Amino acid sequence: SRENTKKALEEAKKQVAEMLPFVDSISAKQAREIIQRYVAAIEGNFTSWMGATAVSARTLQGRFAAGENLYAEMKERHQELLHLFALAANALPVAQSFEAVHLEVVSMREMVGEMNGLKNITAMAVLESTSEIFIPLLASLAKKCNGKDFYYTDKHGTADEDHAKQFVWALSYEIEYGGIPIMKIAVRRTLEFLKAIFVP
Repeated sequence: SRENTKKALEEAKKQVAEMLPFVDSISAKQAREIIQRYVAAIEGNFTSWMGATAVSARTLQGRFAAGENLYAEMKERHQELLHLFALAANALPVAQSFEAVHLEVVSMREMVGEMNGLKNITAMAVLESTSEIFIPLLASLAKKCNGKDFYYTDKHGTADEDHAKQFVWALSYEIEYGGIPIMKIAVRRTLEFLKAIFVP
């Protein structure tokens, strides 16, 4: 099971790396729109999803990983850091940003709302594992928009590796409560969510 979970997350990272745009090949306007979609999808949702994961996890390992992450999110005020990051890049979301990610956000909310520990741990594991790829991209996109506040991306850059490891570890225990097919559903939904954000 541990090998299977690790393999699934490595595959997810590969897919995210392939879907992300090359910064040099997109305009500043497109760069701004990606940040806007990211903020629209993440700012008001991620913390509550992590909270639901902490509550729904069936294993102590799952609860610990989600709890540690939630603690950092709240203590370090990640929502506010994200807001300031977008504000400094003139990339706060507009109505179209929310519209562009609406279906996938609803899909994630529905899945998280099932309160299935394995699905939720998987979703958070995918987001944390792939963030080491997309957080540096967000910083590059903000630079393209003359962004001036990189505290959000810098903070994630140092912490995400540890959080990702915690979730890979937690998932190897949580997998016992549902198995690989359930995990794959959550991986697919989470990748669709990321695609809505990053594929212009």
